[in-house]
Amino acid sequence: MSAEERSPILREFRETDWPELEAIADAILPYRPQENQNWFDNVRAFDDRARVRRRYTAVEGAGAVIGYGSLERDEADRSRYRLRLLMEGSRIARGEGTSLVERLESQLAEVTQPSSGRA
Repeated sequence: MSAEERSPILREFRETDWPELEAIADAILPYRPQENQNWFDNVRAFDDRARVRRRYTAVEGAGAVIGYGSLERDEADRSRYRLRLLMEGSRIARGEGTSLVERLESQLAEVTQPSSGRA
């Protein structure tokens, strides 16, 4: 299978993605439900209006959500950014997370360019 065949479709995150993303997290760490919930609470609490954030959802060809990635500027240190990635390890091992990570890296390069006006 080629890299293109393993690459999911990336689209802008939608609030309706949360249930499927929570199910993925619970499948990955079924013995850590509170930690999973804390992670989602932190992601949801992020203030997009005050700080830089880019969010993407990875979907299979049929439209099933298989992952999430975001780039977020640190509140305390505006020169620092956090990448968040949620995807089953087996999918990452098969290369299915590569396009998502590459998109986030591209967004990081864009927002940290002095001329972008967004950093």
